[in-house]
Amino acid sequence: MNTIQSENFPLLYPPNTDCEYRIVRHGAGICQVELFFSHFDVASENPANCDRDYLEVKGARYCGKRDGQRVLVDFPKDKNELVLHFKTDSYQQLSGFRIEVKQLTSGCAPPENKTCEQTFSSESFQVISPGYQSGSYPDNADCKYTVKKSSFQVCALQVKFYTFDLEQSDDCSKDYLFIAEQKLCGRMEYDSVRTYEFLEDEIIIQFHSDAFKNGAGFFLLFEQKTC
Repeated sequence: MNTIQSENFPLLYPPNTDCEYRIVRHGAGICQVELFFSHFDVASENPANCDRDYLEVKGARYCGKRDGQRVLVDFPKDKNELVLHFKTDSYQQLSGFRIEVKQLTSGCAPPENKTCEQTFSSESFQVISPGYQSGSYPDNADCKYTVKKSSFQVCALQVKFYTFDLEQSDDCSKDYLFIAEQKLCGRMEYDSVRTYEFLEDEIIIQFHSDAFKNGAGFFLLFEQKTC
């Protein structure tokens, strides 16, 4: 296991930096990298957008405070290295990051189907977008997730957003997650929570992507709440 960290860590990182961290594949059997953010504190006015300072991993930007988060990334199929890009502006500087890097030989799944359908009935469960481990979801994806009540006492469905990064568009007309008659797109802050009424026996959640720009996708934790 290796470690990468921002310049001057644990002191403040410098302003106006543009750094690359290259993770070189150790062997032919390596297919994934696990990044564990043992410390992560990167400045941003809006952590949902990461429009100021950010660490970019295969097109997905990370900012704000993310201590304890794990990110699983596929190695690029045509390259033997994975590049992390850290960029800062001239405004606010924080302590930056320390990331433990582990290269994996197991868990390499075959290509995922662009059409996906899953049903959940447990009290808590995870929903992960197709292609999440590779860094972005595929074009023209259509997924349907059916959530069935775990008991008659359930009246609400709580969603915790560990990762949410879909193409931004007006009225979420391009890529979106559709839940409780609402379309969600763009980015959401890490660990943000939304709660939806669960009045019927099941809730249908749909994910759609078009043929153009793709984001990192989503990693969501659902919990059924009783009244």
